[in-house]
Amino acid sequence: MNQLFIGFVVEAGKLEHMALALARSIRTFAGPVKDCPVYAVHPAHKPLPGMDTITALTKLNVIFISHDLNHSFRGDHPGDRIANKTFASAFLEEHLEASSGTLLFLDTDTLVLNHLTELILDETTDCAVKPVDVRNIGIPWGDNPDQFWREIYLMADAAGRYRTFRVETTVDNLPICSYFNSGVIAVNPGKNILRYWASRTEEMARRRDFFSELTPAQLFHRNQALFASCLTTRIDEDRIRILPARFNYPFHFHTQMQPSDRIERLDLINILHYHDHFLKNTWRNEISISSHLTDWINTHVVRGPDQNRSPAGTSAPGGPSPV
Repeated sequence: MNQLFIGFVVEAGKLEHMALALARSIRTFAGPVKDCPVYAVHPAHKPLPGMDTITALTKLNVIFISHDLNHSFRGDHPGDRIANKTFASAFLEEHLEASSGTLLFLDTDTLVLNHLTELILDETTDCAVKPVDVRNIGIPWGDNPDQFWREIYLMADAAGRYRTFRVETTVDNLPICSYFNSGVIAVNPGKNILRYWASRTEEMARRRDFFSELTPAQLFHRNQALFASCLTTRIDEDRIRILPARFNYPFHFHTQMQPSDRIERLDLINILHYHDHFLKNTWRNEISISSHLTDWINTHVVRGPDQNRSPAGTSAPGGPSPV
C-alpha cells in the first residue's frame, strides 16, 4: 500500500474554519504526501458549509462530499455529534476499499505540521492508532471490565467475546486495557474496520436502555470506547501499530506530559490535536515554535472567542476531558 488518502468532517460553523486550516496544513506541511487525495465529508442532516468554504476547499484540491450518513445519532449531545465521524469514515472506507492505499481519518481540530509517510501502512499492518491521553473511563490493566465496558464488548461482539492488550496512556503513562484516541486513525480500507464500527454504532443506537445509567464521561466517550472494542475484536494485536504521541499530540495536555515525552518544539510534531487550545493566549508561552510556523498559525488557525463552539468531529469544551 503506497497511496495515502485523508478524510475529515466539515459542516457549517466552527468546523468550516477548522477544516480549511486542516486542509491547508496538509497541503503545506505533509511532505512527500502533501498532494495526496483529501476528502471533506459533510453529514447531510447538518447545515451545509458556506459556498466560500466549499470553493476554498475545492481550490485546495479537496474533494467535498455531502451525504446523509448518520441515521443513528442526530441529537446535539457532543457524543451524538461525534458519531458523524464514525459514519463519514466508514463511508470513505467503503469508497476506497478497492484501492491499494491507507485511509487516514482525522478529527477536524487537528493540524498536520510535518510529514505523514510513516502513516502509510505496509502489508504487515491493518491499523495505526495512539492510546488515549489519560485513563478517564479506561480499564486499568489487570482489572476486570466494569458494567459499561461489558456492554461495549457485547455491542462489538454479540457473544461477548473480546480481546484486549496492554497499552500506556500518553500523558500520565498508566497501563490500561487497549483503548485508543479516535482523532487520528489510519486503516487498510479492505479490512472493514470503520464500517464494522459504524454497524456497531447503529446497534448502540438501538440500545436506548444502555444510556440511562452512563456517567457524563461514559456518555461522551462511548463511541471512542466502541471503536477500541471493535478494533481489537476484529484485528490481531500484532497487526495494530501503536503510534507515538507526535502523530496525535494532545496540545491541551502539553504542560502535563512527562518531561521525557514532551515535544518541546511545535515544528517537530507531525499531527497536532489542538482542540480549542489556540483560543488560550498562553499557548505561545508553553512551547517553542519557529517564526514561520507562528505566522502560519496566526494567519490560518487562530480565531477569537466567538468561535468557541464544538460541532461534530471536534471535542467539546466544558464537557468531559477529551482523551
